[in-house]
Amino acid sequence: MQGYSYSIFSSVAIVIHLIINFDLLIGRKTLTERGKRYRGFLAGVLIYYIADATWGVFAGLGWTSALYLNSILFFLSLVAFALMWCRFVITYLNLDRLTALLLSW
Repeated sequence: MQGYSYSIFSSVAIVIHLIINFDLLIGRKTLTERGKRYRGFLAGVLIYYIADATWGVFAGLGWTSALYLNSILFFLSLVAFALMWCRFVITYLNLDRLTALLLSW
């Protein structure tokens, strides 16, 4: 039961994320380079939320194999989340080449 309640909170976070950022995620607006990087960051956050919500469902059902695969997706989504954030920060702050290279590494 605890897994399902965990998924309910994650599902609420997904709904709020989609309500707030719907226009950016769908691509209805004309975006600058900063906006495109930010949209990538928002997509990474959405994948993170989805992996988090499905983890609770799999835990509630007791599917250990699916939990293992979901844990891999969860940690890969964290890596993508951090990468997209760094790319957005580099574009947003308009950093010089050396600083941007160090931050992207």
